[in-house]
Amino acid sequence: MIEMNLETCRTLAGYSTLFGYLILAVWAVVFIFARNWHYRVVRTWFRDLTERDHQLANLYAIAFFKVLLMIAFLIPYLAMLAAGR
Repeated sequence: MIEMNLETCRTLAGYSTLFGYLILAVWAVVFIFARNWHYRVVRTWFRDLTERDHQLANLYAIAFFKVLLMIAFLIPYLAMLAAGR
């Protein structure tokens, strides 16, 4: 059984932050460099989606995910890092 101490929680929060930002970076790269391909793929599911709406939805979702990562993982990681010193 894993003992949950400050070091374990800090490590988990740190790896979760890195993994989340990796997902965010891949999403941003796909949105920047493969926007037309991504739009065509999404368009098969949502027929009435305009390109402008697709761009807005992605930008809002990227911003929301970034804030969520900060609140859920980065800030607790930094707080635990400061508390451990």
